[in-house]
Amino acid sequence: MKNKIQSILSFFSLLLILSTSCKAQTIKARKLVKNTDAALNSIETKIFRIDRKVMPFSKSDTIQTTAICSLKVNREDIVAAAYHKIDVLGAKNNYTFTKYDGNNLLISRSTLDSLSYPSKTHIINKEDNNFLSYIYGFDDYLIMGHYETKRPFRQMNSLIAKLFYIKKVNVEEAIHNGTPVYILSISTRNRKNFMEDAVMHHYIRKSDFLPIAYSFSGHFENIEEYEYYEIEYLNINSNIPLEHFTVHEEDQQLILKDLYKDFTERLNQ
Repeated sequence: MKNKIQSILSFFSLLLILSTSCKAQTIKARKLVKNTDAALNSIETKIFRIDRKVMPFSKSDTIQTTAICSLKVNREDIVAAAYHKIDVLGAKNNYTFTKYDGNNLLISRSTLDSLSYPSKTHIINKEDNNFLSYIYGFDDYLIMGHYETKRPFRQMNSLIAKLFYIKKVNVEEAIHNGTPVYILSISTRNRKNFMEDAVMHHYIRKSDFLPIAYSFSGHFENIEEYEYYEIEYLNINSNIPLEHFTVHEEDQQLILKDLYKDFTERLNQ
């Protein structure tokens, strides 16, 4: 009888330990976003690959692009928040090379069958009237929302966000492409002249609290928009000199063949 009671007590003790352990595993949203902000703020430079799939309102097909981005954070630059250099392989065999040094933005484009010829290159100064329209075209690759402020994720915990924009925030644990992650899911409120049923999922790597994937879906007037991207960090906080991003006058005559070759080699590493 004594052994039976001890067995029962041991069984319930084990259940209690497992129950406590399971509850402790899921981090609260407030703590998760705080840790994610801290992880992003620890980054001064990084090189990463980003694979994007997006179906915007104006299109009926999914657009797929792949980019390798070098970034040096500079929050004092209120427009771009970072010096950067990007290679983008886009739809219809288009290749784009761009870099920004804090004063000038260079954009050079070519089709893959014309890489040996001078490309269509523009250099836009920060003071030009059309500068913003050009540089914001690359925000989706640089994920600048992560660096424009020191607390990008904790903004969702603000009173204004909770009252007017966010309907529900949830955190769960999962394995994403073999990596343990927290999935931070955010549902927004339906409002007049805004997207309906909008849901965002941030995939936060458990090991260092860095975002490694993101998905978004929503509707506007029964038209769906969808976005998904994955991030692979190639290098974090290496010493990237400013010369790496500098735009020179001779860049006007860029031929992209060698740059594209280097880009594809890095993609296949």
